[in-house]
Formats: sequence, structure tokens, C-alpha cells
Amino acid sequence: IYLVGGFNGQSRCRSTDIYNPRSQTWSSGPDLLCRRGTLGVGILNDKIYAVGGFDGSSGLVSVECWSMKLNEGWSMVAPLS
Repeated sequence: IYLVGGFNGQSRCRSTDIYNPRSQTWSSGPDLLCRRGTLGVGILNDKIYAVGGFDGSSGLVSVECWSMKLNEGWSMVAPLS
């Protein structure tokens, strides 16, 4: 289970948290490049996409991608139109 971005009650988050239900443990993944709350998240071809959202002052059209296999961190991809 992946928790990506969000809102902690004070500010938008950049964190990626990973829950392993087998071991019932949490671990940290790479931080997003942008703070994002109310974003869309999806998985396609072993990659997680963080889409749009709100950074605390404006709506975002940017999209970030993280390859779970390569585990090299988040990178920007083509923005929303």
C-alpha cells in the first residue's frame, strides 16, 4: 500500500510511505518533487503517477512518476493539458 503526498493538517506533503501488510511494517519511499494534496495517484506498468493536486496556494497541472523497479526517485513527466 502506497501513501503519496497529502495534507497533514498544516501543510501539503511530499512524502511517500509504503505499508507491507505481510510484515505489518511501514517504510519511507522517495519524496515527491512538489508538495501535493488532493492529488490523483495511479499505477501503470510498475510505475506510480502523482497527478495534479493542490500545493497550498494553487492547483497543479504537473505529473510526477516513480518507477518502483528502478527506485530512482520521482521525476517529472508531461503535464496535464
